[in-house]
Amino acid sequence: MRKVNVLPADTYFITSKAVLTDYDRKIITLLYQPIIGPNAISLYLTLISDLDNNLSFSDINTHHHLMISLKNGLNEIKKA
Repeated sequence: MRKVNVLPADTYFITSKAVLTDYDRKIITLLYQPIIGPNAISLYLTLISDLDNNLSFSDINTHHHLMISLKNGLNEIKKA
């Protein structure tokens, strides 16, 4: 496994090919959360929330934005 060095100042953006419905969110929470854990679900839902007005692309954000939003360090975010 290749080690990836990510810094808080590194940027990312999100793309989506579909709109996530309330039903989809319910399935993700009830079905997948017990399997992959609450940190991974929280990360996924935070990333989806960064998509404004059902657009396909988000603004460019930094990993520091994720650290603040999730109240986690980079190691926990990378694990998620």
